[in-house]
Amino acid sequence: MSKVSWRHNHLPVPVVILALLATACSSAPSQAPGATTGPGVTTGPGATVPAGTGSAAGPKKGGSISVAIEGEPASMDPAFDYDFVSGLAVSSVTEGLLKFCENDTKLCPNLAESYTVSPDGKTYTLKIRQGVKFHDGSTMTVDDVVFSLNRIWDTKLASYVGWMLANVADVKAPDASTVVITMTQPDALVEYALAATAALVVNKKFVEANGAKYGTPKVGSIGTGPFKFVEWQSGDHQTDARSHRRSSRSASEGAADAGWKWRRPHEPVAVPRRSRAVPSRLGCHDPASPHRRVGN
Repeated sequence: MSKVSWRHNHLPVPVVILALLATACSSAPSQAPGATTGPGVTTGPGATVPAGTGSAAGPKKGGSISVAIEGEPASMDPAFDYDFVSGLAVSSVTEGLLKFCENDTKLCPNLAESYTVSPDGKTYTLKIRQGVKFHDGSTMTVDDVVFSLNRIWDTKLASYVGWMLANVADVKAPDASTVVITMTQPDALVEYALAATAALVVNKKFVEANGAKYGTPKVGSIGTGPFKFVEWQSGDHQTDARSHRRSSRSASEGAADAGWKWRRPHEPVAVPRRSRAVPSRLGCHDPASPHRRVGN
């Protein structure tokens, strides 16, 4: 099974990071006398590597990767995803209605194929992508989208990211492919929230069936993302496997060819946390911008 996980790791994370940075930033290694490149690569006097092997052959599909992180997720529930570690877990399994693209300078379609904003800025109409499958094989519907958005801004849930949808008055689905968000007042940030944690789509039936257990190590989460939840042993590791039910992401976006496992290191390390709230780039948005429609 292709998988990814975190677990106790003897090598401290900072060492791994420094090693990767050193490799990435170093210049191309000097070649030994007589070294050449190309088919039948000679790596040194009398040493030959057959053509088509090694990095020249490109990435290999499948396998697994283990990653040491600073701790474990607070929850697999997007409603309580507000730190770096939780963000890794949640965004691996669930996807948003929109996504940031082109070096985070633009909003692009994702689980929503397109959206429009009314002239008064108080109504957002989203066309939902059809045929997207959850990891359990069920089809994502507008009911899942409405449920996901409504539970985030419902004050009874006390979601960590509910503030992103604070100006939402109502979310409805007038038909099987459309979701309409009505605002209490114009909010220039809400369309960006549709690409953030507040608009990650969860499986309504799964959430309702598991109640308070949803997002915990006992049941994890079900989404449409590149990885599906396998297991979570609290304090040790969490394992996700490659999802073969590709959804809104194209193969060109790195369609999860291998699974991964997160492993918690033995010693706590100082890794800066980041918030998965609406990014600071939102402050650069111009409400008067003519780019008010996103679509394919």
